[in-house]
Amino acid sequence: MEKKIVVFGFYGSKQDDPEKENGPTFLLSTSKRKWRDKIERRTVDEYYLFYQKDHEKKVPLLQKQIRKKNPSIKFNLVQTEFKGPWELTGVFAYLLNFMKDYSFDSQNNDYYIHLTTGTDVIKIAWFLLVSGRYRFIKFIQSIPASGNSKYSNDVIDLNLDQYSEIQELFRTEQAKRVEKITQNDRYVKIVDEILNKADHMDNDDKILLMGETGVGKTRLIDQIYEKKFPKDAKKVHLVKLNCATLQKGMAMSILCGHKKGAFTGAVEDHTGKLQIANGGLLFLDEIGELELDVQAMLLKVIDEKIFYRFGGNEEMTSKFFLVCATNRDLKKETEEKRFRRDLLARIDTWVYEIPPLRKRPEDIKQVFEDQLNDYAFGMDSEAKDLYLNFACSDKAVWTGNFRDLIKSIHRMRVNSCGKMIRREIVREEIEYLLRQWQAETMPRSELTLQNDPNYEIVPETCRQNIDDIDLVQLLYVIKICGQSKNLADAYRQLHRFSRDKKMSSNDSDALRKYLKKFHLDFNTIQSRLKEKDS
Repeated sequence: MEKKIVVFGFYGSKQDDPEKENGPTFLLSTSKRKWRDKIERRTVDEYYLFYQKDHEKKVPLLQKQIRKKNPSIKFNLVQTEFKGPWELTGVFAYLLNFMKDYSFDSQNNDYYIHLTTGTDVIKIAWFLLVSGRYRFIKFIQSIPASGNSKYSNDVIDLNLDQYSEIQELFRTEQAKRVEKITQNDRYVKIVDEILNKADHMDNDDKILLMGETGVGKTRLIDQIYEKKFPKDAKKVHLVKLNCATLQKGMAMSILCGHKKGAFTGAVEDHTGKLQIANGGLLFLDEIGELELDVQAMLLKVIDEKIFYRFGGNEEMTSKFFLVCATNRDLKKETEEKRFRRDLLARIDTWVYEIPPLRKRPEDIKQVFEDQLNDYAFGMDSEAKDLYLNFACSDKAVWTGNFRDLIKSIHRMRVNSCGKMIRREIVREEIEYLLRQWQAETMPRSELTLQNDPNYEIVPETCRQNIDDIDLVQLLYVIKICGQSKNLADAYRQLHRFSRDKKMSSNDSDALRKYLKKFHLDFNTIQSRLKEKDS
């Protein structure tokens, strides 16, 4: 069964004027008109015409004219309720609410939006809606046919999967954006120095990147690889391995590979990272996490370029350009016998200290703007100033660096519930970050969490298996529960900035589920607190 055609569009004061000989545009299409799509010649089955009050006298005339040309069309008149067609916030909000209330039936209908009529602001609002929420809708652009007053109709599909050239351009621009991700003079100098020297380094040179987790060490590797191995001659691999993710006892197998039957579960031969990296670049992130026996094996590979597969006796060879990274002080690690001194001597030919994000305010602003540009609703100017002033201040320690910053922006997006991010959301996020960083940077003994008056209410099993940050939050929740009338009241106090005063029906259930994770409930907390007070 052929799907029905449903179209949404705005009344055009020029193109759709029923008193003009040429109007309206594509609505007069009959089987004689061909849509430049993969579908056959078809006509519109149902049309939603949005119009403003100024045009309410002409719209019935247009409706009558259309029915003469296409008697079977179902015609729906929708008078708009926004201030004006050039006010983006009002137009977008109106169309969004209309679409949310509309019952789409994609199995039986094909949906289109007519772009020829309507202001540029209206078209922008349509694009935002379709690209962000209603990707199954396509656009129609009516174009006057050459030599006559009729129109032909091009269908524009926003599904970019079919546009390989656009995808390639997008990837290129993304790569350029990564290259320009830092504005910090110190970091720019480090990057420039590494890339300028990479051309002249041979495989005996080693680079060691020092710095905290999340400062951008992994991102820098891609640039080194592109510089060291140009694209036109790139027949070698970039192999990345995070040593912190290696399970105990499996590092040898992952690095060297293994033979079939070498251990339980080894059902076939496995090629290791060292062999794959032969002739290319091997990046060992968090190298300080490797066990001592694995460090000894790696030392042999660096010195002699040979290794053996796990469970095999065949000598394998591999020559690669080695870049290592760590967030540990490896000199201190060697003094405490956790890292081999001779391995450190091999990998520290070129050592670069990547500065943390808290010392790179330029990059904070750059990443913040880039992330925000991907978010259609944005942030008002006061909220933006409040957040950036905090983010670049001494109070913001950014222990997770870029990861902290990106997660922070994401939380504000979610807490805004699809609306523009305002000061209340920012204040809530700042409070959350300060609590998180306090818990991460101070030992539990210094936080004196055990001395919290509500610490004993936390079940013993939870006390032994809970992170400091989660414990800080739980104790605060318990405190609020003790001050509240019921679950809904407590939830409302805990989310006073991110929610409207009017609570939703799920507020109580959300807090109930949170407490249940720690084997607690609201009534038990209230009872325990009353016992303490009596």
